[in-house]
Amino acid sequence: MKSKFHQVALIGKYQTSGAGAQSSSSRSALEEIAHFLHAQGCEVILEGQTANNTGITGYPVMDVAAIGAYCDLGLVVGGGRHHAGHWSSTRLF
Repeated sequence: MKSKFHQVALIGKYQTSGAGAQSSSSRSALEEIAHFLHAQGCEVILEGQTANNTGITGYPVMDVAAIGAYCDLGLVVGGGRHHAGHWSSTRLF
């Protein structure tokens, strides 16, 4: 099934890279989602702090403003209230 979205941003939890098992779990989840989206024909973009904190490479990295201008969809993975407040006050699309 071909996706209706072409450029999809992945935005993950903001945490230090030394957070251990939780960081590893977040990275694994984001990588699985990225691989799935890529297989669906999407261009996957990583939000800058997400890329820095997870160590995921191999995808373009953009800041919030660039994501809003370029991407068709932004997926926020994890983060709870911290992300909800940040992203609800930031107009992405």
